[in-house]
Amino acid sequence: MSCKSAFGYLISNDEVKYATCQWDGYPEHMIPELKKYWNTSSEAMELINNKEMEELNEGVAIIYNDVDDDHLEKYIITLEEFKNLEDVEYFYLFEDDKWLVLDKHTSTEFEDIDNVILESNEFIEVYNKIITENRK
Repeated sequence: MSCKSAFGYLISNDEVKYATCQWDGYPEHMIPELKKYWNTSSEAMELINNKEMEELNEGVAIIYNDVDDDHLEKYIITLEEFKNLEDVEYFYLFEDDKWLVLDKHTSTEFEDIDNVILESNEFIEVYNKIITENRK
């Protein structure tokens, strides 16, 4: 599914170094991916150093557009600019050794990815509840 996302690393109080990804940016795909493969400070920075990715899957970043060193400064912006990147639906920010997420459709603030209920998890919870109730 085409769903652009952006990944940021807070490098100061108001500066973010970031990268973008063209495909599968929705939380159901990205949150498990970030938790499993990109969950430390060095792994998060490695991910963000990819700049422009086409896809991120199973710990592999497929590069969309290779950026030369002369244009690297455009990938450091303010936090407010990061939250307003054009055509991005989901934002992931690595801050204080954890990932945060911002869903542009439902919120204006970042939240800890561990507090996000994914639709797939919600389905499993409802399904398990129904099964448990039917066994009584």
